[in-house]
Amino acid sequence: MAPQDHVNSEPPDKTLEAEAATESVIWVLIGPPGAGKSTWAKANRDRGTWLSLDTARAFFGSGESDQSVTPAAVKYVTSELNWRLWAGFGAVVDCTNAAYDPDRAQWLRITGEYGAQTRAVLFRTSLLVCLWRNWRRERTVPPRVLVRMWWQVRRLTRRRLLAEGFGQVEVAGQGLVRGRIAALSGRTSSRGLSAL
Repeated sequence: MAPQDHVNSEPPDKTLEAEAATESVIWVLIGPPGAGKSTWAKANRDRGTWLSLDTARAFFGSGESDQSVTPAAVKYVTSELNWRLWAGFGAVVDCTNAAYDPDRAQWLRITGEYGAQTRAVLFRTSLLVCLWRNWRRERTVPPRVLVRMWWQVRRLTRRRLLAEGFGQVEVAGQGLVRGRIAALSGRTSSRGLSAL
């Protein structure tokens, strides 16, 4: 869903579209660049509307890596999340979310205001794979920044996230070592790619 779709629009009537889940559940993706968050979100569209900070940056600025429009992008994602929760729908929040404050804390606060369930998806993708995927992209995150974010996420545990207020923690991105080696050598099969 493009950012322009709900700019200056009123909250929807629930009868306008089918509810994405039986309950209003918000999935918060937690992982460094290249961890596979967007791929996961696209493969799990049944869990709710995909709200991507990168997509919002691309709309408001010159591209997904345009940090100058981050405030506008965050405002859009926040507004859209409120809009979805008001209507009783689910959503998948796709951004790094490496830090508790302000990242994860703001999503927990917003969902708490609506009494919705908040679930975390913690990505355990290896640093080598994240760096490789980042290197292959047209937009790249400086390696030192990616490494810092990776370590922030790496230090997180299920217990920590549950203590923060998440009702459930799902772990993703634990690809097979064989698949990772194949990917880095450029010989990844379709099966190997799905494992990364």
